[in-house]
Amino acid sequence: MRRGWCLFGLLLAGCVGHERPLLRPAAPTSPARIFTVRAWVDLDYRDQVVDWHVRVASQVARASARTRAALNVELKLVSIEPWDHRGDREPLEAALGTLERRDGAGDADLALGFVSGLPVLTDAHEKLGLARLLGRHAVLRAVDAAEEATLLLHEWAHVLGAPHDLDADSLLTARASPQRTQFAQGTLALLASSLAQRDAKVERPTLARSLAARLRGATPGAWEPEGLEATLTQFDAIAAGQDAQSAAALHRQDRARFDEVTRLTASGLPAEALEALRPLLDRTLVVPDARSLACQLSGTVAPAAPETKALCLAAAAASPGDGHPGLMLAQAQAATGDLGAARAHFVEAHRLLSDSAPDAASLAKVARSLGFVTWAEASAARAVDAEVAAWAQKKRRWFGLPAGTSAPAPADEPAYLERFVQAQGDVGAGRLTKADVAIRALEQAFPALPGPLGLRCELFLRRVQNRQARTACASAAAAYPDSLQAHYLLGLLDSLEGQHRDAAKHFELVLQGDPTVEDARRRLSLERARR
Repeated sequence: MRRGWCLFGLLLAGCVGHERPLLRPAAPTSPARIFTVRAWVDLDYRDQVVDWHVRVASQVARASARTRAALNVELKLVSIEPWDHRGDREPLEAALGTLERRDGAGDADLALGFVSGLPVLTDAHEKLGLARLLGRHAVLRAVDAAEEATLLLHEWAHVLGAPHDLDADSLLTARASPQRTQFAQGTLALLASSLAQRDAKVERPTLARSLAARLRGATPGAWEPEGLEATLTQFDAIAAGQDAQSAAALHRQDRARFDEVTRLTASGLPAEALEALRPLLDRTLVVPDARSLACQLSGTVAPAAPETKALCLAAAAASPGDGHPGLMLAQAQAATGDLGAARAHFVEAHRLLSDSAPDAASLAKVARSLGFVTWAEASAARAVDAEVAAWAQKKRRWFGLPAGTSAPAPADEPAYLERFVQAQGDVGAGRLTKADVAIRALEQAFPALPGPLGLRCELFLRRVQNRQARTACASAAAAYPDSLQAHYLLGLLDSLEGQHRDAAKHFELVLQGDPTVEDARRRLSLERARR
């Protein structure tokens, strides 16, 4: 008596009366490429499926109709063999290994094993079938008759090197469904390439390299990310003459470790996360973003450490289109005082990340630390960072750096600010001749900016050339009414000339723009008392 698998909800041929047909193939225009299949049917499958000979032949024929229509490939069943194997609920990997030892498939393109069904329903392909990537073996579990041909096609595509794709209607999604009867266009192109190279007797390592290059060059988002990653891991192992199965097992271990890294990172334990991540950094094919994450974690733990720079440089080299390592490099090199290199890395990172809303807060803070006023201001607006926005506004007002077409390019702002501070320092220290040269050079480099006029005003004041000082300050204030430097100096000039009411107005404007200037507050009190 056959086992009562219908009681477990498994719909087999003996439990239903009809199958859903695959789409009718188009008439062939040229002789089909023959892909030979030898079927092995184990004891469990034979116990569970009525008329298993007919069932297996029917499913291969139905799958062949689809491959003939899509790729002009005929799946030719050369024999159906009884297989003295009983695995019941053993892992599919074990059944696949047993089949490989039973049949080397030297005279067939595919040795296909049919094994026991599951006692519960599932639509996860990984539980229903398993294929040896770029090999000659696959195993299928007993499933609903309407699903078996689609399951066969799914594993056949894996044999030829195709990973899961993201097309909801595709035969190669990670979830099984009898309604899916087509391969996605990207998958068809990959299968055609694999078949052509098999026909040409291309060696397996060469085939692996070719298909890996095709997958890496494909349109982003066409493939399911984790499945693509696992396939590429095995391709790289095959190309290097290594054991692809060991590489796949290592990939699973790495994925588990990376999940632990993610957990530690989310728990606010960056040092522990970095230690857990280190073993993944030397893999031939790393877990996605591992190097970038290592750069980020190291930058959080020790931004000025040499290791942070090394990790971030490696991450930037591995992912030239990713701006995050460059952003971390900018922070790391700023922490060590290497501002030139830090700014160069930030400029490139900003180019790559400026449109990314999630990165706006980080861009704003790093831009501020490096003196990029316009970029800090724009990122702060996107991130709603009031602190950085206030910093940018103060920088503009104190340094005579208004926004607009007359302003320097955003990448040149740090150089302007540094030269401004240097000239102002020379004025304050009484190095007036040196300050005069520096201010003249700044005026020539940035002729449209009011900032150098404010410095010239301060220089004249130091030389007790009050009339020239007032002219320069008035010009600066007229060009940029929000210039706090110009109003502060005009307040000093009015105070010296006894114009206490006007002096008070200027100091009031300074405090409106920057309430933290205690000297302006003290002078305002004095001027009000003198009125």
